[in-house]
Order: sequence, then C-alpha cells, then structure tokens
Amino acid sequence: MYNTVEEIKSRLTIFDIAGRLGVALRGKNGLFHSPFREDRNPSFSISKDGKLFNDFATGDKGDIFDFYKLATRATFSEAKNACAEFCGFSTIDKERPARAHRPQMRYLPPEPKPTRPKPIIPPLEWNIGSAKRLEALRGYSVEAQEIAFKRGIFGFCEYKGIPAWVITDGAGRTAQARRVDGLQWADLTGGHKAETLKNSDCSIPAGLEAIKPFEVIALCEGSADFLAAFHFAYVNDCENDIAPLAMFGAQQSIAQEALNALKGKRVIVFPDVDAAGKEALSRWIEQIRQYAQELYFFNFEGFHRADGQPVKDLSDFMQLDPDEWENSRPYTNPFYRILNERNLNDRRPNN
Repeated sequence: MYNTVEEIKSRLTIFDIAGRLGVALRGKNGLFHSPFREDRNPSFSISKDGKLFNDFATGDKGDIFDFYKLATRATFSEAKNACAEFCGFSTIDKERPARAHRPQMRYLPPEPKPTRPKPIIPPLEWNIGSAKRLEALRGYSVEAQEIAFKRGIFGFCEYKGIPAWVITDGAGRTAQARRVDGLQWADLTGGHKAETLKNSDCSIPAGLEAIKPFEVIALCEGSADFLAAFHFAYVNDCENDIAPLAMFGAQQSIAQEALNALKGKRVIVFPDVDAAGKEALSRWIEQIRQYAQELYFFNFEGFHRADGQPVKDLSDFMQLDPDEWENSRPYTNPFYRILNERNLNDRRPNN
C-alpha cells in the first residue's frame, strides 16, 4: 500500500521529526535557537501546528521533509521514505527500488561555518582637543561626544595615519571612520568622508551593544547623523532616555539580532530626504514594526539650513535657519514628542 505525501504531512510535525532524530529545540512561543548553527538569539521559528519552519538568518524554510533534509543531509526521496516509516507506512516513492539493508538515517551535526572576519578597529580614546575641533567644525557638543564615548561606541584614533573619529556597534563587528579635519579620505579635493572599515557587518547598526537600558531608540543613517542624535539628546536634556543607532547605508537591511534587541522599544527613524532614504524608511519600518512597542519617523522635508539649502538629514538639521526654528518650534524638535510626554507625566499628581 502506498501513501501520499499529504498523508505523511498530516500525521507528523517538525517536533516529531526532531524527537526521532535527537535534534534539540530550545525556545518557546514558536521561536527557537537554530539547532543547525550557532545562534546567540532565537531566530528559528516553527509554526503553531508544527508543520512549517523558517530560519530568519539563513533563509532555510519548509515543511517536515525539508526539516529532515536539513538535519540529515538526505535527499528529498530519502526524507519522504524515512518519514513514511516513522508513520508505519510503506515506502511512498514508487520509482525508488527497495534496498534490502538501507541504513537508518541519523542526525548529523551541521558542518561549522567559517568564522566571519571582523574589522581591524584601532584602539579608541577620548581626546578633548579632537572633540573641541569636531564641535567647531560640525557643531556636535563636546558633552554629547563624551556620552557616546562612555557608552563604548565612539572614540578618537589615528586611522591611515590621520586623526579620525570612529563609531562602532560596541562589539567590534562594524565600524565607520571620519577624519577629524572633515576632509575626504581619498584626497583633499574629492572622495568620501565616511569610510566603513573592511570586514564590517553592515547589517549590524552602530551603537547596538549600548541600547539595552534605554526605552527610546533613534535610528539614523551614517556616522554624522549618529553624533547628531547624541547632540540633540544632550541639548534637550534627555540623553539618559535615548540611545542612537546608525545603519551604514540606506541599502542595508537590519540584522535579526538587532531587531530582537528592539523588542518593546520606542523607535524614531530619521531617514535622509532622498529616494534612497525613502526606500530605507519603508524597508526599516517593515522590519521593525513587529518588534517595537511604538514606531514613528521624523520628516525633514520643507526645512532649510541657514545657508538656504534644504535640510536632508539630522546633521543638516543642526544648521536649521533660525527663523524657521523660531516660527515652527517646538514641533521642529526631533524629540518633542518624548519631551512632551515626559512633561505631562511630571505634572500628573502622585496617587
């Protein structure tokens, strides 16, 4: 008697297969640590009915047969026949000749993946002279810079023989460097101001290791806006409420590890005013919305700098035309919503 694939799938779950093969599943509420690779944060989901799985980090997903294949490195035909035997059915693959002594499939641990190389980040130090120079050139207050340094995600160093400032995730997996003098890396007349260090994992945002104690997250693009977020938090006296994060490029997607860290947080996104920034905003919101407690973004469109140029990002917003600032405040404050809520809470009587 032959049995269809659907009959097998109706009788077995991924949990049954895992139990038969001795594959440990650690987790709860449908989210587990991957049993097939090193997984610091749960990123392996199994549907409530146990019929489907999805590994968010590797993209592996499927039904009970796909799970069996991933666990044992079997072919699809071997997976079907093994699952049929688990149900007490006869072989369902008619075209496959029977083997008198077919060895029992056993769970084989996955081959270890090569360790991803990390960027070589020079030791970061606090340099008051460099901080004052950066304040004079870009407007980032020295105090705001020192806050970022004390969180272990910003500092000064010599990079390529030139005084530089660097932002990192805090765990040495990603880093971006800029010259303290504000010039480009390639030469003095052209090139790029921000250099992402080789081997950086750009799906990991800068500042990630420092966000755990904070309720509000300011997500922006690039190192300039990263320090601008620290500056605005400091001048608004809410540096103890807000933790900035920075993605290195609008084309990047946010790593699953970072999304997990945003669970229950309130997230403000500061997108650049250009086509790439709008695409990034749409992508990041779609990723974050199922994790954050609250999610909104700040729109820079319509504002102008003191030199008449349109504001395109949070760093530009520091140079907002004074008349525009005066005519539209307090709503021009990037953290107005948070400050207003805090003031309301402060005015509520104690019960």
